[in-house]
Amino acid sequence: MYATIVTNENKHVFSDDIKLMFQQRYSVFVEQMAWNLPMADHDRKVEKDQFDTHHAIYLLLKDDDDNLIGSLRFLPTTQPHLFSEIFSHLIDGDVSRSDEIWECSRFYTITSTGKESGLLSRSGAALGAAMVEVTLLYGIKQIVTLANHKVLPMILNSGALTMPIGLPQVVGNEMVSSISLQVTPVGLQIYRKRRNITHSILQTIPENERVAI
Repeated sequence: MYATIVTNENKHVFSDDIKLMFQQRYSVFVEQMAWNLPMADHDRKVEKDQFDTHHAIYLLLKDDDDNLIGSLRFLPTTQPHLFSEIFSHLIDGDVSRSDEIWECSRFYTITSTGKESGLLSRSGAALGAAMVEVTLLYGIKQIVTLANHKVLPMILNSGALTMPIGLPQVVGNEMVSSISLQVTPVGLQIYRKRRNITHSILQTIPENERVAI
């Protein structure tokens, strides 16, 4: 498996992958997880919202046969994001806004049959590692996200310093917590060891972003 960073600058190269990603997001979040997403296109079976703008950075996970099997979305907190516009009530205190803080959302991985497999799977572990690699690559110190309580124990055992930024609440049909993850190279090493990952998942990186991870 390998992961690719897609930004506004290079997304024209990955237009087919991005189109498929929105279709997979519909399958996972609308059809399988039954999320109520008002902007989902039920006729075209595409899940895309107001935050899928030129500010979004996507991480695409592919298997060894080059099939798209997962994705996540980063949003800079200096721009409108889920916590600032929709979920501010899930945070105690002020909404994060910093050049060193990103919001992570729409994290999913799927099996060969299209079924959602999640963070506990091998592909989920790989996407999680790539998530940390990308944030280190861009100099991001903290990730904020909503975590389902089913996977929260795995996140707490990931190697990252995890802090709650809000009380647990029910959103839709899920119990979730708002959390922040402090990103460090040491945390990435711990995560790789715990999830039996022996190499960098990032295999395709924009040329101007290439550094050793």
